[in-house]
Amino acid sequence: MSSPWLPLVVDEGQPARAEGLLIRLGHAVLLIPDGGTVVTSDSEIVATSTPVELCVVDSSIDLDRLESQAVVAQGTWTDRKLAIDEASSLIVRPEAAVVARRANDAASSFTGQALHKQLRCRPPVERSLLEDGHLLDLWTADRGTGDERHIALATDVAKARAALAPLFGESLVVIESRWTEGVFREIEAVLGESGLVASSGREVGADFQMKVAVTLLHLPTRLVRRLEQFPAEALALRVLVMPA
Repeated sequence: MSSPWLPLVVDEGQPARAEGLLIRLGHAVLLIPDGGTVVTSDSEIVATSTPVELCVVDSSIDLDRLESQAVVAQGTWTDRKLAIDEASSLIVRPEAAVVARRANDAASSFTGQALHKQLRCRPPVERSLLEDGHLLDLWTADRGTGDERHIALATDVAKARAALAPLFGESLVVIESRWTEGVFREIEAVLGESGLVASSGREVGADFQMKVAVTLLHLPTRLVRRLEQFPAEALALRVLVMPA
């Protein structure tokens, strides 16, 4: 099996590592990866973004000293937990973890709602192209010279240009996507079925091509095998638990 994702694979029983802020939530010992979120209410932690749960086997490890510290944890990946069996496998990182803390007045994710609202706010012709999959995205670019351009990333260049030219005229630039909306949806479906997605979205790179951008708890071999059917360049993948 050959895949660019193989260096990220962590399967059951394999050595693994993770980094982040160590907290305790009830009886659970958790790592909140950099960029994650800790939700508090009355100064008590009540929830987090996707954590890496630790199973601390060595009772001599001083968790009180390590709590609220940025740490590197190394152990064995077992039953969706990182088992730490000796003190030297859990060390304080010299720099602080970048973890957002917020009050528990907006704990729900509104990502889906925001995306639908954004789609509804678009002009009808643009919205129709997006809904049909002929257009993947459209944005405005200005190099600071006042020379504004409307960049359309399309799967059907001719249809997108014909529909959008009356709106944007000579400022319209249409770029052909290497992949269809169907390919992105298939990738997202495979990832969603894995039960390992911490966050998922789409991004447009410097090459003006769209990718599915996903963060996984970890990447097992079984998922790599399923992802091999898709172009690797259509996926930007990050993992919270890495090979040790």
